[in-house]
Amino acid sequence: MSRTPFVLAAVCAAATLCLVPWYRPIRGEAKHSAVQLPGARAAINAADFPSLQAAFDALPPDGGVVDLPPGTFEITQPLVLSRGDVLVRGAGPATHIRNVNT
Repeated sequence: MSRTPFVLAAVCAAATLCLVPWYRPIRGEAKHSAVQLPGARAAINAADFPSLQAAFDALPPDGGVVDLPPGTFEITQPLVLSRGDVLVRGAGPATHIRNVNT
């Protein structure tokens, strides 16, 4: 049984219903631990990793979602997606990937 109940949120901008995870950390449980529903794709928050490449590499072999929060991500070499079925989701015009490779 899941420790993280899901609550139904308001209607999103795209007129679809969204499920928002809500949880109270249990003693000793990591704050960033996520509950994955059966059949759901793994979701990775790129801000939790030292680089975008590390976030892509943390995805399971069957792929998933890499969420890029608002901000600027600098890369010095090409990003390599070594898994299939990967969705990179940014925060619209507030997310930037800047190539600083010289």
